Amino acid sequence: MTADRRGGYGRRGEWLAVAVCTLHGYRILGRRVRTPAAEIDILCRRGTTLVLVEVKRRAQPPAAGGWISPAQIDRLHAAAGYLRARERWARAVRVELVTIIGWRVRLRGQI
Repeated sequence: MTADRRGGYGRRGEWLAVAVCTLHGYRILGRRVRTPAAEIDILCRRGTTLVLVEVKRRAQPPAAGGWISPAQIDRLHAAAGYLRARERWARAVRVELVTIIGWRVRLRGQI
């Protein structure tokens, strides 16, 4: 696969994730939001909770626990802290994972 095809594959995955998040009652605030700690695939809101969504799309399921590395989780939580300080309306912040295998989308919840 070339880099261009991978990029399109990931972008289509993000569009699927946006649709799933919207169906679950999330209001989309932004996509590919950059912070000093990490890039957030989807930034959304549900009530007074700010939600950072990481999207992972694969053709085949990864080995057990292979969706996201501990270092990436740390970066996402650092980004959550950064955004929490900037978004005064947010009473809570959480980081969630959306996984996609082929076209099957699953909102896995908080990480």
